[in-house]
Amino acid sequence: MPVSALFLDIDRTLTSSGFRIPRRNIDALARAREMGHKVFLNTGRSHGNIPPDIFEQIEVDGIISGNGSVVSVAGEIIYSDFMPRDIFEKIAAAVYADPECWGVFEGLKSSYSVSGRGRLLSRNENDCPTLESLLEKCRDDSMQVVAVSGNFNPQMLRSLRGEMSVYAFDSYYDIVSPGNNKSKGMFRVLDALGISEKSTMAFGDSENDIEMLKAAAIGVAVANSQQKVLEIADYIAASNDDGGVGEAIERFILKGVHQYE
Repeated sequence: MPVSALFLDIDRTLTSSGFRIPRRNIDALARAREMGHKVFLNTGRSHGNIPPDIFEQIEVDGIISGNGSVVSVAGEIIYSDFMPRDIFEKIAAAVYADPECWGVFEGLKSSYSVSGRGRLLSRNENDCPTLESLLEKCRDDSMQVVAVSGNFNPQMLRSLRGEMSVYAFDSYYDIVSPGNNKSKGMFRVLDALGISEKSTMAFGDSENDIEMLKAAAIGVAVANSQQKVLEIADYIAASNDDGGVGEAIERFILKGVHQYE
């Protein structure tokens, strides 16, 4: 069965280390869409934390954000499960209480960061010097993800694992509502459009991509992926800097190679 839907992680998969999409990826995705294939972003970032210039470089048919907590198809949200406000405020208070910790609070509309700490993950963040300013700025937003630095309060992190989903990366953690992941988000899209999972191709590099790669007919890991991702991938493509997404699309779609008939 031919591939008809592609699901793309953004950071360190679709984008290069400089957070631009390699030309090879742009061209391959454009050609795939011209052939009728659907393209979806499937990211750990919230809707509001996806940099606008992504959409200046490629066209997509929908977005799965916040590790499956929000799913949109053709601009319409078909599923949402936001972080409980009390848990968001508890995490935020812990971040502001520790001057060595940074946090990025990612909502449906925008993202918000602690002033003067750590790194800014995108250009559309709101700078919040105090907890009070954060709560005021995001009062009308719905939280999907909180990203905290690797030195975040370990006791609170342990307690959160019992009520939230926590994904570990090299230097930070993503905290999201439980019961959601990229694979479930992918299946919500497939159900909405009547597409079989046997017609899917997914791309990723990190722990939160594993379930998605396993569920897709062809799970592609870029060469710079975490080792545990490389071990479960159906195909290992070139690195994110070398246009691995485009390379895999060329191999399995544009050149007609398909080993999962």
